[in-house]
Amino acid sequence: MKRSFLAITFAFTGCVADYRYLLTVTNNSTANITYVIGYNYPDTSIPPNDGRLISKLVPSESKTYESSEKWESKIDAAPGKKFSYFFFNTDTISKYGWDTIRIHNKILKRIDISAQELKSIGYKIIYE
Repeated sequence: MKRSFLAITFAFTGCVADYRYLLTVTNNSTANITYVIGYNYPDTSIPPNDGRLISKLVPSESKTYESSEKWESKIDAAPGKKFSYFFFNTDTISKYGWDTIRIHNKILKRIDISAQELKSIGYKIIYE
C-alpha cells in the first residue's frame, strides 16, 4: 500500500510542469548598446531610470528573459497593449547621463511591439 501511495504521489507531482516562456533581446550591431523597456504605450517617452529597467548588451550578445506567464498576457495587460523597447548607445549614456538622454530623446531606435507581433517574430527582439 505504501508503494502505491508513493507511485500515485509521484505521478501527480511529477506531471506538473513549471513552464517558462522565453523572450530574447539580441544586439546584432557593432556597438555597445543599452536598452530599456517602456510599458506605457502609446506614451513613447523614455521611462525614468529606476535602476531595474536598464540592460546592456555588447555586440553579438543576447539576453534571454523567462516568465511563468505568457508574454502575450503581459503585453495585453499593458495600457496600449504594446511594449516599447528603447535602444541607446552605451557611450552616449555615460557621456551625457540619463536625464539628458530623456530630455533630448537621444535614442538609436525604438521598437513598439504587440503580443501578435512578438509571437510572429519568435519572441526575439533584435537590434541591428
